[in-house]
Amino acid sequence: MSSLKKSRSRRMRKKLFVGEFLSYPDLAKHAIARRDFEFTFADGRVIDVQVWVWQPTELGPHNWRCSFLIQTAHFQKLSYGDGDDSMQALLLATHKISSHLSALENEFDGRFSQYGAHHGFPALTVDTFPSS
Repeated sequence: MSSLKKSRSRRMRKKLFVGEFLSYPDLAKHAIARRDFEFTFADGRVIDVQVWVWQPTELGPHNWRCSFLIQTAHFQKLSYGDGDDSMQALLLATHKISSHLSALENEFDGRFSQYGAHHGFPALTVDTFPSS
């Protein structure tokens, strides 16, 4: 029962936090980074895509969040990466962006590209962090 309560609470926190960004009149003014892509559907149609990343914000002790938005004229995906510090939140957000782009390619039967190459958005791998 407690895990169900925790899950509901997490969804509510996400909705409230996401709603804060949707209320901004100018997304570009509050973003720290943007990357432009093209999305090519299987039938050959091409649309422009923008990925926006916001500065990580501290929500509490050892609780940081870095929000991002994948936006097109046809669909948008707003999410975030959570971490113990701002760097971890930012790295996890970039990893989630890569995962979301791959999932959207499967869902909408198409491909993200930048300058003619596959999206190439950085994804975390085991080799990313040096061994101790």
